[in-house]
Amino acid sequence: MKKVFITENHHEVLTFWAAYRRENPEPLSVLTIDHHTDVVQAFRDGNRTIGQGAWLEEKSVQQAVSELKHDEHFDWAVRSGLIEEAFIASHTCATVPANDKLHICCDPAWPDENEFFRDPEKYRELADSVLETSYLFRQFGKLEQYGKFIFDIDCDYILTARALMPRDSRYLKQLLSQAALITISLESDWVRLLKYRGENINSGLIADKITQMLELL
Repeated sequence: MKKVFITENHHEVLTFWAAYRRENPEPLSVLTIDHHTDVVQAFRDGNRTIGQGAWLEEKSVQQAVSELKHDEHFDWAVRSGLIEEAFIASHTCATVPANDKLHICCDPAWPDENEFFRDPEKYRELADSVLETSYLFRQFGKLEQYGKFIFDIDCDYILTARALMPRDSRYLKQLLSQAALITISLESDWVRLLKYRGENINSGLIADKITQMLELL
């Protein structure tokens, strides 16, 4: 089975991205599915320098992981040269990307977050569809344009159990089969907080479903 690495916190996947790239020097992009768009500046400090090639040193990567929060690892990965670009399919568009190599793909059908939390049931059908071929294609388009890529999954992207059973999973299967590497962040607290009321899902279940899909490819 393709290499899959699972972490609790999203920024911890940086360790596996860097380890993979040190063994595979070809340019690399990241395609991510995530509820949030925390594509903020690494360390939240405009005066902090991130050296090109910092990802080559495991010690530098581990130091970064120990200090980064939320999704700051995207900015670190681009600024260090670890990845070329990141494309984040998100349910929210609340954060302005820290640099122009970070691209948010937010489906226009999603409302702003305040509206979503006021009436989530209004958007249940949309939440159920986030792994469908038609939905994912709207976010990413043809995969050939990305070259070699990591498929990165934040479990809080899944809000309902129905979403884990797409009627048309062709595009999802392409993402899983064509990815050079797959990383999954559990983000257990966010899954618990964001899932629809009454839904019997958790981050472990979501990760298990994804790995089961991989085994069937």
